[in-house]
Amino acid sequence: MLLAEPALTLRSKVFLLSAGLIVGPLTLAYFLVRNQLIEAGERKARTNLAATSSAFARLTDRQDQRLLNEASLVARIPEVGDGLRLHGDLAQTRAHLMAIVSGYVELFALFNSQGEAVLREGELSRLVLQKATGAAPLASALQGQAAIGLWLIEDHLYKLAAQPVLDGVNQLQIGTLLIGQRIRGEAAQRFSEAEHSEVMVLADGSIIGSSLTPDQSSELKRLYPEIVSGTLTRFNLGEETFLVRTESVRVDYGGSSCDHLLLESLASTDAFAQTLMSTFGALGVVTLLGALALAWAGSRRLTSPLLDSAAKMAEMARTGELDLPEISTAEPEVAAFHDTFRSLILSIKASQREQERSYIEAVGALVIAIDARDNDTTGHSFRVARYAERLGRELELRGEQLRALEWGSLLHDIGKIAVPDAILRKAGPLTEEEWHIMHQHPTWGVEMLADVSFLRPALEIIQCHQERWDGMGYPAGLAGEEIPRGARLFAVIDAYDAITSDRPYRRAASHQQALSELQRVSGTQLDPTIVEAFFRLPFEDLDEIRQQRRADLDLSPPAG
Repeated sequence: MLLAEPALTLRSKVFLLSAGLIVGPLTLAYFLVRNQLIEAGERKARTNLAATSSAFARLTDRQDQRLLNEASLVARIPEVGDGLRLHGDLAQTRAHLMAIVSGYVELFALFNSQGEAVLREGELSRLVLQKATGAAPLASALQGQAAIGLWLIEDHLYKLAAQPVLDGVNQLQIGTLLIGQRIRGEAAQRFSEAEHSEVMVLADGSIIGSSLTPDQSSELKRLYPEIVSGTLTRFNLGEETFLVRTESVRVDYGGSSCDHLLLESLASTDAFAQTLMSTFGALGVVTLLGALALAWAGSRRLTSPLLDSAAKMAEMARTGELDLPEISTAEPEVAAFHDTFRSLILSIKASQREQERSYIEAVGALVIAIDARDNDTTGHSFRVARYAERLGRELELRGEQLRALEWGSLLHDIGKIAVPDAILRKAGPLTEEEWHIMHQHPTWGVEMLADVSFLRPALEIIQCHQERWDGMGYPAGLAGEEIPRGARLFAVIDAYDAITSDRPYRRAASHQQALSELQRVSGTQLDPTIVEAFFRLPFEDLDEIRQQRRADLDLSPPAG
């Protein structure tokens, strides 16, 4: 009965939640949200189009000013005025103009004070120039006023700038200079990519440039007569809907006109509204299933914390790693179970920490025994483990990588247990056969520890700690980055400790002497990148490690 009461209470909660599912408010919310989404999408599109229009106007103004400035500078060049004033051969003037005009200027013409074209370059024929003299911009320039405008020449749209040419002596107008830059279609694509709105430019009804697809461009050109200048119009181009804004430019040479069409896609807004309609279309079915769903959610509310705890227990049983589960629940019975479970885990973890400490001390004793067999390496394994940990942090190793480096460095010479004392302690040089045996100790070390699961990440350091950057090491003769990074890192600190430690046949070298030796063998015996990182370590940190006793060392616990 104690279990039945919470179940009945839970069923009551499920009933109340199911009764709270009301179809009417959801349907009303659907229409409100749908309309607001469509309006918000169009508002955003209008805002984007206004920003694009401003950007386009600024770009046009900059281009106009640049071309006018260019025309002004060229018109003031003495050679231009001299050519008109002297009424002589203008070949030198033409050559001079072609040499000095900017690369983006593609045509130019020079008129005398009577409005006659005495010099031309580019697509400007005499017939074209005769028509130009009657157009308002050039007529203004012939009267001494700078002017700029558009002209369609040979199906190409040009922006033309005209500037009066003054006599350098009495500052009277003696002619007019006309220069032009062709407006190319790819400019629309570049502008569209920068402003995120589509752009289409038409001149006299012809498409000059467009960032739309060819099919969309053709369709918009067909619909173009229906678009009222200065208004926002919604058009379907193929399967996509756009909001279109048109801006006409009527300042022209020779009667040409230009229209800028700016477009903002409404596809995302329309698609979302359609998706919303389809979703709410199934609202009736969802409502009928709502009670079952809520009942399932209620039962899941009760059982999920228990199942999570069971899964956590199974995971801990499989991996041996203890972890405190974080389970949020309002049910008091489940909360009580969870608190008891947490208390049990805390108790086990405390016991495990004691076991880990005992394990570390046992490994420490084993390492001391290894070092004791080799008279030359007393305390060596513990020092290199600390050096490796410090250098690993400098190289931004963290977590399991750093732990594997520390343990691999500590146990790197464990394979020497299998090397006979007659070889390990031999005072003289080793024979070839003895060297062959000595060269096996990395492989023997790996074989000894292969079944210790938490040490598996460290085995590559034990296997490869005698390899060299130039490939002259053992047991496999690996070279460069073929050697695992942890083993390359260990090789640097192993060499440093060997140089700065007392040996029976020599005294320990100083820190600076050790750095000099590491620099000398960098790129041959050692990885130069890791040597460079080692040089960044403060001397105080290295000296503190060198001075430490075995009792001072605090190794990280094993991973498993």
